[in-house]
Amino acid sequence: MADPLSSIWYPPYWLAIALPAPWGLNLLTILHLVLGALGMVYFFRLMGVSEIPAVAGAIVFLLMPKIIAHLGAGHITLVWAVALTPWLLVFEMRGRKASGVFQKIFLPGLFSGLVILADVRWAAFCWVLWWCYGLFSKDDKRNGSIWINAFWKGLFTKFKQSIIGLFFASPLLLPLLQFIQLSTRKMMSSADTLTLSLPPGNLFGLIFPNLGGSAEWMTYFGALPILLFISLCASRTGWKMTRFWLIVFFISIIFSLGSYIPGIQIFASLPGFDLLRVPPRALFLAGISLSVVTAIGLEEFQHSKSIKTEKGMRLILSGSIL
Repeated sequence: MADPLSSIWYPPYWLAIALPAPWGLNLLTILHLVLGALGMVYFFRLMGVSEIPAVAGAIVFLLMPKIIAHLGAGHITLVWAVALTPWLLVFEMRGRKASGVFQKIFLPGLFSGLVILADVRWAAFCWVLWWCYGLFSKDDKRNGSIWINAFWKGLFTKFKQSIIGLFFASPLLLPLLQFIQLSTRKMMSSADTLTLSLPPGNLFGLIFPNLGGSAEWMTYFGALPILLFISLCASRTGWKMTRFWLIVFFISIIFSLGSYIPGIQIFASLPGFDLLRVPPRALFLAGISLSVVTAIGLEEFQHSKSIKTEKGMRLILSGSIL
């Protein structure tokens, strides 16, 4: 009951128990991936992205090579938890415009707890993304004390949502915390925590796909997302539209390097993260950010009337095909 990978407290897993193996696990995995892609489409539509770019961004998420690699490595619950992340962002965005407690507080908190129950290893990364998105992604042009008051109000909302999430996940967390006190994992050093840090040379995999080796070190996300990423970074308008997700991408890449980054041991010793291993799992955040970049980038090109932009789009599409 204290094993975070047993999934016994994750309600959808009961379907896999009821069906014959391995059909139950396969069906549940397919459902998670499809629902995750639909969640991305819904998220993009809430952002104001039109249908075709939204579907394209969702396909980048659905066919993320890192997801396929981890499925091949048998990390099924990890993939389930990653597939829930778009819906947590959906309910976060819907909660901003809602006035009722159910949509504003309860639903985001419920899904944050569901991510923990699916796979607590992904929950730490997911919760950091969720908190940062809720606090820093708003296009708020207010200044001074008004912005500060809005920030503290958002912070208080996040605490209430998180309490609900922790309460929902308590059937797993309470025995897990007791088990940790008796486990040798508590004795892990910073070097143990940073096991399988991403070698800097593997960053070439962002451009040149490496289809072999460890699933943890899979860094290829597709040609189109990377080309759109470069294009938006080079554009002042593109950077303004996607700066939160571009920053998420850079931070996740840096964190994935783990022991190769000086001073990262301090971060690895923080409560919660000191019980985790394998920093390259933050690359899932890079994949999510690139799916957002794809949707927004295609949306921007679709509505641009500039001849220069149209030529740039043709060049990007040609490069991705090559």
